[in-house]
Amino acid sequence: MLAYNPAPYKTLIPGIKRVHSSLRGTLRLNEQTEAYADLLYGHSQADQTFAAPLSVGSGLRAWNNGKQALDTIPVLLPVGHPNNPTAKPLPFTANLFDLGPRMKQDKVDFFRALAGVKGSYLGWDYDVSLAHSGSKLKETVQNFVNRYEFEKVLADGSYNFADQSKNSEAVRNRLRLSTLRPAESKLSVVDFNASKELAELPAGPLGFAFGAQWRREEMDSNTSTAVLSGTELRPAINIIKGTRDVSALFAELNVPVVKDLTVNLAGRADHYNDFGNAFSPKGSVRYQAAPWLLLRGTVSRGFRAPSLPEITNSTSVSYGSVLDPRDPVAPNQARGVTNITAANAKLNPERSTNLNLGIVLAPSSRTSVAVDYYRIKTKGVIDTETAENIIATEAQFPGKIVRDAQGRILTLYRQYANQGDRLVSGFDIDLRQSFAAQPWGKLSLNAQLSRVLKFEQPLALGEAATNGAGTNHFGSIPKWRGVTGLTWEYAAFSSTLNWNYVDGYQQVSNEGERVKPVGTLDLTVAWKLNPATTLSLIVQNLTDKRPSWDSSTSFFDFTQSDPRGRFAAVKLNYKF
Repeated sequence: MLAYNPAPYKTLIPGIKRVHSSLRGTLRLNEQTEAYADLLYGHSQADQTFAAPLSVGSGLRAWNNGKQALDTIPVLLPVGHPNNPTAKPLPFTANLFDLGPRMKQDKVDFFRALAGVKGSYLGWDYDVSLAHSGSKLKETVQNFVNRYEFEKVLADGSYNFADQSKNSEAVRNRLRLSTLRPAESKLSVVDFNASKELAELPAGPLGFAFGAQWRREEMDSNTSTAVLSGTELRPAINIIKGTRDVSALFAELNVPVVKDLTVNLAGRADHYNDFGNAFSPKGSVRYQAAPWLLLRGTVSRGFRAPSLPEITNSTSVSYGSVLDPRDPVAPNQARGVTNITAANAKLNPERSTNLNLGIVLAPSSRTSVAVDYYRIKTKGVIDTETAENIIATEAQFPGKIVRDAQGRILTLYRQYANQGDRLVSGFDIDLRQSFAAQPWGKLSLNAQLSRVLKFEQPLALGEAATNGAGTNHFGSIPKWRGVTGLTWEYAAFSSTLNWNYVDGYQQVSNEGERVKPVGTLDLTVAWKLNPATTLSLIVQNLTDKRPSWDSSTSFFDFTQSDPRGRFAAVKLNYKF
């Protein structure tokens, strides 16, 4: 029972049921003023096979809430146990297949209530609103394992690990554990903005806008009582509890300098009660140099506030896999480990400087070529140290890794920190070409291509930057990706064939191995039945292309590929 196919025990895309409803009302107070209100409610439920039956063996743990750490549970068959023929306690590994796969159901209820007034006063257009929203999650699981019952069946020999068909349903039910995990988030917002044309300049109106915002963010993500009491074996934990207030002032000025040249200036000042202040200015220029030539550019500064899970009272226990060159049993082979991640109250926000430069060439009404270059320098990137670097620097920082008696990795300890600077640069290309209508119809071609030049940041605080473009150092970052589409329109019919391309990338954990690029085709055929009704057939991944194998995962990187294969849908649109 040490080797098995885990694929049947994992739902790649959960089945989801959704119900959404909305209500909007407006009331004209006078010729210049209108009151409005929105109500939104949504409910979704996702059911999935979460994982294979629990595997018990070396490294089995349960949560100790008093110590805020994991306790190791001994997995030893005592002397006299029916499965232990020896005269001493016997370590073992087994999958509890007869308990059934571990199942999970997530139910989420979301609501938003918004009310406001907008109108005109003394030449100003204004909008003031108040909104409150929230969501509640109830996550239930089945066929997890009760730690205390597991310890009992180990001691009394009532569970047969070798031939599970001999186990009674009563003893199976003793081991099975169902739990409920609640989580709730709330957001309250007061918003005001106003705009006006301050003056009429020779090249056009001078536009000005300003506003203010206040919001309160609240998050309370708990874990089940079974986890907190140490009852659940191999628990996953995501405890987050925090509240913060944010206030902001912002303004924007749109200046037509001369004909065909416009300058836009904007700025936003934010205050967070947990880390302090941030100011984000922006300046942009748009110049129509000729009917066939447009030049544009933007310079700005931005920031990302630490999220509540990163900066507030938060603990996370999750599971992943690593490649350990010092593993005494299977070096450089994927091994499951536990990740314990802690928040950091001393985090600073990420602050960025951004540059965007673009050119659009349109030699004719049917042809356009746009090229945009971007460069984003971010200081104080918030992240945890990579597993690869924790393992590589174990000699200097041994406390970040816990190994078992054999010397195999059990746990990685991580904490959010401002890891250093990140530099990202690249360019985007947009090509569009249409052809004159012919008796057989009309053709148009378009393509959007993206090229990542750099994605540089340190692997750990204090180290030199590493370029992750074209690798999976910082998650999979293909250098090239793009979508090319050909559309044919004839009478009431139209069809579009899209080619989606994702470049390959180098494996960091397995030097010399490269994940292959992948290209898929999507086809859409539409028939306009009448001016209000359109019937469409959509086929995604027309040739049923499989995702590229990625040995750092169990099959493929889900951030780069869709596992569904060929997928067809029929859509009916009707406009009232």
